[in-house]
Amino acid sequence: MTLGVFFYFYFVKVLIIPTLLVRLTIFFISLFISSWCYAQIDITVYKKNGDVLEFNNIEYENRGNNSYITEENGKISLFSNSRLDSIIGLLEGDLYFATEEPNPSNFFKISASDPRLIGQSITFNHNNMSSQEGYDIVKKWINFTFNNPSSVIKSDLQNEYIRITGSTDVCWAFPGYFGAIKCTDQYHTLAFGFKNDEITFKIIQLEMIWLPGKITSSGRQNYDPTYGDMQASNSKKRKDQRDAANWTLKYLNNYAFEIRNLIERSMIMTSDKALSELKKQKDMLNLEIISQAEYDSIKAVLIKYIK
Repeated sequence: MTLGVFFYFYFVKVLIIPTLLVRLTIFFISLFISSWCYAQIDITVYKKNGDVLEFNNIEYENRGNNSYITEENGKISLFSNSRLDSIIGLLEGDLYFATEEPNPSNFFKISASDPRLIGQSITFNHNNMSSQEGYDIVKKWINFTFNNPSSVIKSDLQNEYIRITGSTDVCWAFPGYFGAIKCTDQYHTLAFGFKNDEITFKIIQLEMIWLPGKITSSGRQNYDPTYGDMQASNSKKRKDQRDAANWTLKYLNNYAFEIRNLIERSMIMTSDKALSELKKQKDMLNLEIISQAEYDSIKAVLIKYIK
């Protein structure tokens, strides 16, 4: 064997080919692992108009007021949450949306009688809802609504209080650009308080990097839309303020409807719940906290659910 042939066999067959084979093996193993680790979940999307859509091997993200579904081939489907009834099959649990379009007059509003949005609060009442159940409902809503729930929660006292800071887009006609739409992040700090039979939802602070009516950004500033701003004599300024305020009211009232809807779905009386509540009322009767007549009245309602 000549020296040239020896070096050929040594470098090609001993060094190069085995190295290429090792690299190819590593590549295909990595490819297999990455495809295997893909969040392969199958979901069914129910729309309010009756349409039913099925998706296989997808990733799901809820961002702002929209749902994003990414398929394995990279195709992304976008759905407005206001048009959806529910999404079944998510890892976090089935997701249900508001059963009706939000009506701002029912929750948060800006009017002559309620001139400022900051500081407004609403209370959701539901009989036999414990403070722990209310707390769990809001935590579930936070997990569904925000991409990074742990970073959104700023204060958390179990069964008593939660404060969050999240963000979403707010848009209005941008001055000086022929009516072009300007969208900017709005940061909202919201607080939830829990007592037996009620959840309180309060607007603590709103901030924006670009305030309506301004041509340039002035950094993150407090945003406090008022009834007076929306009645400004300058028609352009008035429209900017109204557009931004209405957009803000829309997403806050969407939040309120989602929470109310989740309360109603979570607090459906079951046989186990009714039996547990009846035992609780019996203990209260034995301790003479309630009367026999009160106990009999409660029992007459709960007994219908016990199987």
